[in-house]
Amino acid sequence: MFDIPFFTQIEEAEKILLCGAGGGFDVLGGVPLYFYLKELNKKIRFASYSFTDFNNIKGKFINEHCKVINYDTPISRDYIYFPEKILTDWFHNEQNIDVPIYTIKRIGPMLLRKTYEVIFEHFKYDTIILVDGGTDSLLLGNENKLGSFYEDITSIISVDNLKIDNIYQTYLMVMGFGVDAHHGVSHYDVLSSIADLVKRDSFLGSLSLTKEMMHVENYISLIEYANQKLPHHQSIVHNSIVDAIKGNFGNFHSTDRTTGSHLFINPLMAQIWFFDTFQMVQRIPYARKLSSARDLDEVERIISEFRRKVGIKRRQSIPL
Repeated sequence: MFDIPFFTQIEEAEKILLCGAGGGFDVLGGVPLYFYLKELNKKIRFASYSFTDFNNIKGKFINEHCKVINYDTPISRDYIYFPEKILTDWFHNEQNIDVPIYTIKRIGPMLLRKTYEVIFEHFKYDTIILVDGGTDSLLLGNENKLGSFYEDITSIISVDNLKIDNIYQTYLMVMGFGVDAHHGVSHYDVLSSIADLVKRDSFLGSLSLTKEMMHVENYISLIEYANQKLPHHQSIVHNSIVDAIKGNFGNFHSTDRTTGSHLFINPLMAQIWFFDTFQMVQRIPYARKLSSARDLDEVERIISEFRRKVGIKRRQSIPL
């Protein structure tokens, strides 16, 4: 009775693409799920909608917008901002596994959809799971502050429009509830969106990451490894989640990047939530326009037009 619907739905899935949805370190959040799905004998590949400057990496292009990178992919200099390389290096150095990662430029939904279709020719996936560090991907677009919503909605729209037969389903996994407050997001708006998605049968359950879980130990090891390799770019999101998993609370700072801000580390950050992306897209009135956008400037224009048309919500706080 306690199996959440997400795991019931993916029972028949065989080949799964785990994708960082919003750029940056999002892809690292898929690691606990990766190890669990491997235990279920699923074949897994990683992809990442990346913030990395492609001029600094030498990976093999599969189209003009995507490179496959491995632990031995040459980079132009040490310590560049390259979370995908950190991930594949950690798998090689700490887990003795060679894990390639499809690393994708910051492009609009139309080009991103076409890139996922090209990836399909290399890895015949039947399921896509987008991973978002933070919960701003659940917003509608007319909230007071949006966090990194443009990149997240680009990924969600692109996978919803895939022209591929025999895909079971596409999903979104979010983690780090409360982290986006650092960037001004109101979690009253996030909970309001979740309630609407519950009504639409998009919400597929949630669970907590605990420090006793073996796969969570791997995730903590990865974040600590990333902190060492990129000391000036330590992930605020993932360090906050790890702090919550370890039981830290309140205005706790484990990275200098948050110095001067007021944090609220809390147990809800250690939860992961699952959603059906099809039902998510049904609630977005500008989804069709967005699906034809070629770049993020166009994405921003479409959402700005929507915000002007419907008005921006008044900011509200959670009354607890």
